[in-house]
Amino acid sequence: MTNQSVRLKSPFTGVKGDKCFGCSQANPHGLHLEFFEEGDEVVCRWRPDPRFQSWDGVLHGGITATILDETAGWTAMRRFQRTAMTTRLEVRYLKPVLVDGVIVARARYLKQVNEKIARFVATIENADGVILSEAEADYYIMDEERSRAMGFTSL
Repeated sequence: MTNQSVRLKSPFTGVKGDKCFGCSQANPHGLHLEFFEEGDEVVCRWRPDPRFQSWDGVLHGGITATILDETAGWTAMRRFQRTAMTTRLEVRYLKPVLVDGVIVARARYLKQVNEKIARFVATIENADGVILSEAEADYYIMDEERSRAMGFTSL
């Protein structure tokens, strides 16, 4: 894997409805996640805000799942150059994700399930590289016409 990191720009910026809780910079209540392509992975580095915690100092499990889903979803869009929608997300919470430092989410393509569904794996790790959560996710890959209708051009 190369050490080169390329920032991925959202194809939905400025599109009507661009309010994704995970990645839209236009959602004032969102996570404002940003993504980078690094080799065969899409990577997100993010500093959790304590307002997203569940127990004292621990990131809420729903936010953890959102980050895994978003990272895998961006990987799907990058790989197929089309809009993708989650059809299955299976999360395993291995260790608490703390809100006291930067976390790193990574996702990569795993396999084609059928002609419309692709499978991805994603992880969240702490600054020491310890995997805290992991997920396997399936995405429905939209056709070109539907992707364009949703505002997708390329990623």
